[in-house]
Amino acid sequence: MDHSYLIIRIDDLQNIELHYFFVSSIKLKYNYPTCITINFDKLNSCFSLVSLCYCFNILSTSHKLYIGSEIFKAYLSVKLSQSYIQE
Repeated sequence: MDHSYLIIRIDDLQNIELHYFFVSSIKLKYNYPTCITINFDKLNSCFSLVSLCYCFNILSTSHKLYIGSEIFKAYLSVKLSQSYIQE
């Protein structure tokens, strides 16, 4: 089971923000998230950037599919001028 979590939000400039909190077994003084901000028109670049990040590569397949579907829902909500709520 993955002990990490991801927060997806849309900022005021219609950019999609990903905040990935990687929970490891090593106790660190600070635990900063990996943050990715990308314009919704460049969705393919977002997936390319996420695939390069080590913390995303070690996730389970179901977790990767969930992240992809949530990013796509955020993209659709921007495109259709709707509000986005992460499930």
